[in-house]
Amino acid sequence: MKTTAELLEWGADLLRSRNVDSPSLSARLLLAHVLDCSLEKLLIVLNDPVGYEASRRFAELIQRRSKGEPVAYILGRKEFFGLDFLISADVLIPRPETEMIVDLVDKIFDPSDRALFADIGTGSGALAVCIAFRFPLFQGLGCDISYKALNVARENALIHGLQDRILFVASDMGRGIKADSLDLIVCNPPYLSLSDYEQASREVRDFEPEPALLSSAEGLEHIRLLSITARRVLRQEGVLLLEFGCSQAEEVKKIFYGWKELKVLKDLAGRDRIMKAVNP
Repeated sequence: MKTTAELLEWGADLLRSRNVDSPSLSARLLLAHVLDCSLEKLLIVLNDPVGYEASRRFAELIQRRSKGEPVAYILGRKEFFGLDFLISADVLIPRPETEMIVDLVDKIFDPSDRALFADIGTGSGALAVCIAFRFPLFQGLGCDISYKALNVARENALIHGLQDRILFVASDMGRGIKADSLDLIVCNPPYLSLSDYEQASREVRDFEPEPALLSSAEGLEHIRLLSITARRVLRQEGVLLLEFGCSQAEEVKKIFYGWKELKVLKDLAGRDRIMKAVNP
């Protein structure tokens, strides 16, 4: 019977030998999941023996991780902006850089404001849920072309008690939304070019849903569609917050030429990441 420390060492060594990202952290997260404890508690029980069934389950999860499967898919959950979200292979894994959009909404609006918003390409519903959670008088739409993704998003809204303030609908890049009806659109669309997608890590390419990542050969098709939809459905002075690829800033600014307050913001790594624009 191995101890917690011995299992962690074995798991990290195996993942390291398979060139998996963050092998030690992955092992800790997976074993904490199996033992149903926090990462902090795991440090306290390093010398404790781990039973056969838990050891077997941990070995199974390590084998999945060794093939490149992301930890979030293995665990079925991911934290985003301080909230816990259900995750499946039908949705992208929420990423830290996308949290910038929620930060910007916090700066633009006051918690006492009333607004109608849409999260276009909602996926797991992370953006829609976080915004509705932080703004109790907001009501929103979560739009996605994938029915399976919408089921995940609805479940996340239910978990956080927001099912009465977010309506999730099947829509391709917001088509069908009433004209001049929204105060805010947030969007993390597919924006990888074909070459970017082919060069992506195996964790992304082999496990995350391709339609949520790839946007034509140049990576801009969905952003162009969004520009048309957003101009139609946003009210005058309505705000658009858009995530895009770090090499796409100049092309994105061209697509949104004529919008007011056009501004590109950098992520924590110093890369162009989010565009803010106001409907003229």
